[in-house]
Amino acid sequence: MQDRIFVSLVFLFPLGMASISHYASTLFVLMALAACWYAYRQRLSLEPEYRPLIFCMLLFCGAVLLSLINVHDLAEGIDHTGKIFYLLALFPLLLASGKLSVPLVRPLVAGLVVAGPLNLLIALYSVYVTGYERAQGAYHPIIFGSLMMLGGLILSACVLTGCTQSRLKRGLVFISMCCFFVASFLSGSRGALLAFPLVFPVLLVMCRDRIDLSLVARIIAVVALFCSLFLLAENNNLFLGGERQTVVNALKFSRGGGMETSLGQRLQMWGITLEMFREHPLIGSGYGDFTYELKNRIENNQTQIHKAYRHAHSIYFDQLGSTGLIGVSAMLLALFFFPLRYFIRLRPRRGPDTLSKMAGMALVLGFAIFGLTEGWLTRSPLVISYVVFSFILIASSRHRYAEMPETEAGELQNPGSCGHQKSHPAISPGGKFPDSVAVRRRFF
Repeated sequence: MQDRIFVSLVFLFPLGMASISHYASTLFVLMALAACWYAYRQRLSLEPEYRPLIFCMLLFCGAVLLSLINVHDLAEGIDHTGKIFYLLALFPLLLASGKLSVPLVRPLVAGLVVAGPLNLLIALYSVYVTGYERAQGAYHPIIFGSLMMLGGLILSACVLTGCTQSRLKRGLVFISMCCFFVASFLSGSRGALLAFPLVFPVLLVMCRDRIDLSLVARIIAVVALFCSLFLLAENNNLFLGGERQTVVNALKFSRGGGMETSLGQRLQMWGITLEMFREHPLIGSGYGDFTYELKNRIENNQTQIHKAYRHAHSIYFDQLGSTGLIGVSAMLLALFFFPLRYFIRLRPRRGPDTLSKMAGMALVLGFAIFGLTEGWLTRSPLVISYVVFSFILIASSRHRYAEMPETEAGELQNPGSCGHQKSHPAISPGGKFPDSVAVRRRFF
């Protein structure tokens, strides 16, 4: 029963996560409630490998609460803190993952394959029919572009690992991946686009032992797609400013000009967070207090920023100024270090676990890069997507044992060899598999 619930919710999640208001949050709540109910009924306990991650999540939330001691705008602080506490939903979700008998990465890939063309149609409609300069879905263009890039990176991990068996399904995955990348380009979110040249080579290196001629052809096709999109954007001036203008803006800013540009505004905001950090280096000036500090400087003509932004457009500078050294350290451990360490340490053989490893690395690295120029911790759709995708990929990595002969004592023979996967929650202390072990069909 619980398998069907989670498989359905996971499949549906990518379909409207960026294009329908409150869609992602509704499914997120349903997942969390189902996990809490199942964990309570089964009296489940947290697996030891998940405990450092959950501990750092609690530490991060505690650091955010501690910073509220110094906050001036308590209402803004509570609003920002509420989004951080979405991360704690990972606790019941990981509790429930121990009893799931199917790898959730399979319905996730199926949902992404359907969602790619749908979101591309939405992006094209937004730009070429409604007349928006940038595709934005139901939210801000940055949110839409980041989620589209994330979907493309996860499907690129599926392409590189070769987890699909038939040519038709491989073709559908590749087409949907391209749709996600094009939709991300149409959003004009340069912070999201930066993730591809930084994350894709990492996935390529990690999959180097799987490279063959067909894979090389797919890689060349992806590179050709991006080159054509860059040319299209250059000729049609899709990105006002663009990467070339970013360099020009940086040079202007270094000479005391360019304050009105996107880069100039960000650099000024990051400078304000450093001033906040110097005042309260340990626990910060209060989470959510950036707007208060910025308004004061605008009123006193101490900055050339003319709009009171709600965050500093970088999760690293935002946390450094708002929650101090404790908060930014806990954030790095909870959101990036321990999840990335978990996925890197996986020893996959084939099937869902291989894809979970690569897609998990793409997820963590992608959000780390998004955070360089965007405060995604203040945007509910991005925080929810981080939690849901992390749960799916971590839960799927539990299905990592191959079906191999056993000795009379119940131990595996030749544990390093590959074979069809077994899907089971754990191995008993005596080295035997549980009685209810079902042989998994081929992935996807």
